[in-house]
Amino acid sequence: MVSSNPNSYQLNGPSPGEYVYVSVNITNECGSSLQFGQSVYGASEIDGQPCQAYRRAPDAAPKAYPNPADTELTVELPDNVEGHVRLYNGQGRQVRQAAARGKQVRFDVRGLPEGLYQLHVPTANGVSQQQQIQIKH
Repeated sequence: MVSSNPNSYQLNGPSPGEYVYVSVNITNECGSSLQFGQSVYGASEIDGQPCQAYRRAPDAAPKAYPNPADTELTVELPDNVEGHVRLYNGQGRQVRQAAARGKQVRFDVRGLPEGLYQLHVPTANGVSQQQQIQIKH
């Protein structure tokens, strides 16, 4: 942990090619608790920018199917988006990219190794939606 105060914590992120699972458990004074977690990936490049930080759109996950994918991954696009849909491997390296045009993007995933991938889909407000994708042949 880098620094903390009663309401905020700052952590150093993982190095490129590494990841960490962050779990948070919040308990109020009555004893009720809420727990959530998310994998955080260290990457040397995201969306074409070196060491680019990204934030997840609240409660937003792109519509991508099938998941797990074997031969093809279809991604439904939100309305009025610009940019690129990108797929990153577990080391944070971009393995697929397509311009966000129309209603869908399709990726051929036959040549990708089995494993977990991170899908980044642009939105109209500029915050990427993200979803974990499994490739399984």
